[in-house]
Amino acid sequence: MREDIRTVRLFAALLVAMGVFGTVAGAIATHSVPIALGAIATLSGVLLTVFTCVARRRAARVP
Repeated sequence: MREDIRTVRLFAALLVAMGVFGTVAGAIATHSVPIALGAIATLSGVLLTVFTCVARRRAARVP
């Protein structure tokens, strides 16, 4: 279970990083589509990070 949580946390971190870079690239290029997609990716990564934190706490409680 802990390996799965670690893998999802890594994916979430990559998703947040790609979202931030996509948003910045869209802002530099002044295109709204990359900005919107980057914001969605960033928010999805943050939500996934919250879920993994909850899962890690629940996994720590179960013997």
